[in-house]
Amino acid sequence: MIRVCTILPCYASLAGDGTNERQFISALARYVEEVYVISLISITDCARMRRVNEILSKRGNNVRVLLVPFPFLPLQFLLTLLMLIYSIAALLIVLLLDRRKNFHAIYIRDARLAMSFALCKSLSKRAIVKIPCFLEEETFNDVDKFLMKKVASIIDRYISLKMFGIVVHNEEFVKSFMFTRSTMPYNIFMIYPGICLRMLRKIKEACRKERFSQKSTLTAGFMGLLEKWQGVDILPEIAIELRKMGYTPRIFIIGDGPEKRKIELKCKQWNID
Repeated sequence: MIRVCTILPCYASLAGDGTNERQFISALARYVEEVYVISLISITDCARMRRVNEILSKRGNNVRVLLVPFPFLPLQFLLTLLMLIYSIAALLIVLLLDRRKNFHAIYIRDARLAMSFALCKSLSKRAIVKIPCFLEEETFNDVDKFLMKKVASIIDRYISLKMFGIVVHNEEFVKSFMFTRSTMPYNIFMIYPGICLRMLRKIKEACRKERFSQKSTLTAGFMGLLEKWQGVDILPEIAIELRKMGYTPRIFIIGDGPEKRKIELKCKQWNID
């Protein structure tokens, strides 16, 4: 019987990150006997427990969830300090559960939540940590960014050296991570961003009913940091493929970053709105 414990920032969140985490846990639950989820929940979501309970009711029968109220502060540096404290509490909970369940693996989504686990050898040798981004790039406050650049680098390097492995979402991010953090993790696991097949089927069905004409305008969009490891550089190529199919393509982007100028030049060169 395989049992997995997961430490997540926002499993029950109504936002996009929560959807990603639930999809991952749902997929994982198909291959193991039990999944234990210890997750933070924002004060805002605590006030909407009826909606949260609806979300939890859709989890698999072999998924056990423990939600811990947590104040998600707007500044990454302060948020990091609080998450490091929470990491200690999560460690104590997992140690108690592990005595009864003897987990085969521990999955932690966020290096900050993994810090205390790195100090416990019996758990760290079973733990893999998801590193979805560079934390210093998640803030636009100059002071916050300066502090996070120092702290995030230390956390990421320490985690990569102490844990069984890290999880990333694509090859470009691996290269950026090893170069930026100057470290080589023991093991690197690739979990590509997933899709919700049920939602995709609904979209396909809607497209069939709509019966798009060859003159229809189709839009490819993106919201987030414009870094190469996000895959945003292929947006103009997507628009060109849509044009070859007979549609009028548009690109709608909300965000900023190093790839912005390159995308603008490609769109101008290929006459894409």
